[in-house]
Amino acid sequence: MKFRSDFVTNSSSSSFVLARKPSKKQKAAILKFVEEYLLGDEELTPESSDEEIKKFCEWHNLGEDNEDVRKFLRNGFTVMGGRVDYDDNDPYHFLRSLWLKLEKADPKNFVAYDVDLNY
Repeated sequence: MKFRSDFVTNSSSSSFVLARKPSKKQKAAILKFVEEYLLGDEELTPESSDEEIKKFCEWHNLGEDNEDVRKFLRNGFTVMGGRVDYDDNDPYHFLRSLWLKLEKADPKNFVAYDVDLNY
């Protein structure tokens, strides 16, 4: 855990330190993280069954037979859905999760050196 030893203000900022050599592995990890974290994890495809569509629409409070969702599917879209947990939806959690995934994907070229933002 970090402790501030210098002048402390009412600022809500925190510092971090990363060591990075940009790589294709990092770009792929960023894209995967963004897709999983920001685009949802449930999906419907044009091949989804009526039962899957109904269940998805009910879960997301869209009504049992949402015509907009069906129209997207008929036009070749994949429909994504997810939930936001406000306890986990803060910038610190988001950034730290990304940095740790980058380090795991490419440990030779990315080090999350000082990323404890809880001080």
